[in-house]
Amino acid sequence: GYTFVGEGDHVKQNILVKPLVEASMETTLSVSTNKRLYYIILQSVTDGTYTKRIGFYYPQEDQKSSHSLTELRDKLYEYKQKDRFEPLKNIPVKNLNFEYDINGKKRVKWFPERVFDDKQKVYIQMTDDINSYELPVFMIIGRRGQYEAVNYRYQSPYYIVDRLFDKGVLFLTNASGKEEKITIENKKRK
Repeated sequence: GYTFVGEGDHVKQNILVKPLVEASMETTLSVSTNKRLYYIILQSVTDGTYTKRIGFYYPQEDQKSSHSLTELRDKLYEYKQKDRFEPLKNIPVKNLNFEYDINGKKRVKWFPERVFDDKQKVYIQMTDDINSYELPVFMIIGRRGQYEAVNYRYQSPYYIVDRLFDKGVLFLTNASGKEEKITIENKKRK
């Protein structure tokens, strides 16, 4: 199927290919554009490997581009900043509560930068490079100390928990089998 990404003059068309899990299947995909014709061989495998994205780079076209490297860097930074704050765009500032304690070993690569809520949801802000690492699991800690599942999602760089909680935990089992954890406690709800 086809999808479109971007706005105005910057719309790009994507082609989505849904793979089959049957072994040893092979076919071709022909893509015609106004500049080029592409022939792509598609092969199915059962070992779990796949290519999730392909793209093409044309250095000669980049040389003709009027954009300087500095302009491209600035646009990339602007895009990343916009994307970083997208989950927060409709939150009234007057509702924000930053009174959370974060405890645990700060040496873990996924130690949160800050935690806050908007009186409805809790936002756990992670470091910008968190996507380079395995993400920890989040659970709340019940009144008797037991872990309880809660609805949350990860929207870089935030874990967004769909309700307020007294105490929660981010945890991950490291390569040696030891559980590393960071506890998060709402100081207003103690």
